[in-house]
Amino acid sequence: MLKLVAPSKIYADKIEAYHAAVKELVQKSNEEEGCIFYTVNQDINDPTIHYFLECWKDQEALDAHMKTEHFTRIVPTLREFVEGPAPGGCRMTEVEF
Repeated sequence: MLKLVAPSKIYADKIEAYHAAVKELVQKSNEEEGCIFYTVNQDINDPTIHYFLECWKDQEALDAHMKTEHFTRIVPTLREFVEGPAPGGCRMTEVEF
């Protein structure tokens, strides 16, 4: 499994619009073959910080996701909401026991 944490700092006055913009992306991504989960999460202490938390079957599933119609259409529009990067981004694999 491949897991990703993708943080962003959203302009405070654009949080509701950002949520509306990512709703379709989250819904359609969760329907994709190879998606284990795909969520957007808001920091409890700083509501401008948001994290995409993603889990994919493998790199092939992630690569396919980044070529989907909804990803290529929606992700470029999110830049208007993003003030800048937030700490905590990473890619990881689960330790299997």
